[in-house]
Amino acid sequence: MTTPTTTDNRPDLMAAVLEHLACYMQTGRPRSAHLASLLLGHMAHDPAVDAELGERCRLLVEVLESLETRDARVRPAPAPRLQARRAPWLIWECLGEAA
Repeated sequence: MTTPTTTDNRPDLMAAVLEHLACYMQTGRPRSAHLASLLLGHMAHDPAVDAELGERCRLLVEVLESLETRDARVRPAPAPRLQARRAPWLIWECLGEAA
């Protein structure tokens, strides 16, 4: 039986952080960035994580939080409205034999 040491630096949490960051980078989903930020914040305050990694986690939390506030300020432009096409059955119903 092995006991975790401080050199392990929580590989389970790091894997989850990387997964959420990759999802955010691929899809742009703010929820993924938020979840990564929460996990990084947890790691930054974990006494089992060494000081250097903890500091890097804190820096990443700041970056992700700045992205979240930027994304909240930027609203995407509305999609252009598509013109409805008349269905052939609608033309026949409305116009009858004249169509």
